[in-house]
Amino acid sequence: MGMSTLLPPKHQTPGRQVGQEGQSLDGAVTRPKDAESPHWGAHTPPWWTPAGSQGKTEEPKTETTMESPLFLISNDDGIDSPGIALLERVAGRFGDVITVAPHAQMSAASHSITLHAPLRLVDHGEGRFALEGGTPVDCVYVGLNHLCKRRPAWVLSGVNKGLNVSDDTYYSGTVAAAREAVLQGIPGAAFSMASGDGWDIHSIEDELATLVGEMIRHDFPERQLLNVNFPSPALGPLQGFQATTLGQRRFVDEIHVRTDPRGRDYLWIGGDDAWMGDVPGSDCNAIREGWVSVSVLRLDATVESDALNTWTILKRPDPRAAALP
Repeated sequence: MGMSTLLPPKHQTPGRQVGQEGQSLDGAVTRPKDAESPHWGAHTPPWWTPAGSQGKTEEPKTETTMESPLFLISNDDGIDSPGIALLERVAGRFGDVITVAPHAQMSAASHSITLHAPLRLVDHGEGRFALEGGTPVDCVYVGLNHLCKRRPAWVLSGVNKGLNVSDDTYYSGTVAAAREAVLQGIPGAAFSMASGDGWDIHSIEDELATLVGEMIRHDFPERQLLNVNFPSPALGPLQGFQATTLGQRRFVDEIHVRTDPRGRDYLWIGGDDAWMGDVPGSDCNAIREGWVSVSVLRLDATVESDALNTWTILKRPDPRAAALP
């Protein structure tokens, strides 16, 4: 299943910066007046079609759509990363692919989005685009709202060089790209692999294909995303797949103070991986034991807690109101 058939001819000239609907990048995007929805208002993605009064999305009922799911692919390692090439190849076994990735390395960009600087979209041909100045979240936003002509089945992010387990999920641009997809109403999944000696991204191709094949056979809950981590090949053959929770991983907190050629100090932050705690059932434990970790993360980060029970300034619901008919 190819990638080049998804976009009109104007999108298929390598190295050319492109806009939508024949406009320049600085022009406004126009959409039909009847394409408005309660969720997006006047800025409706091209693939959205009205589906009742609840503002739900619906994929156009065309033969191509029914036979070939569309995957939007991104990452935080950049358009030339070997990990994204592997993800494109695997996703291409199951459907059509559009890739929008940062022009350069954007690791640890978290969920940042660019609001005060221009972004330039560069066409690399065959449905592959680099976003100059863009974060992983920018890439997914542009892909869904500017390039995709039909609703993607999944947004896939990665494969990242290095784990994204435990608290890494808050810093990771790889995970953020998948999270942005979920915020936009599309299922999202992030894929990462332990780096270090013996790192060989091609060694996980069959397992990655098994995962993607399983993903497209099942519906996935709204406001949740997948976070998948592969262990290092140095640990030996993979044991299989394991459903996990977030574990505990710590880095050495370091700030390196250095001096530039003009005598001014500058800071370089970040230390090496220190340890992963022993938390049964966690992603860290699974990785250490040679399993592929598959975690489900959710957007709603609130919890039921007694932490505010003694706060006197908070308004509390009247328990008598619940007893009224």
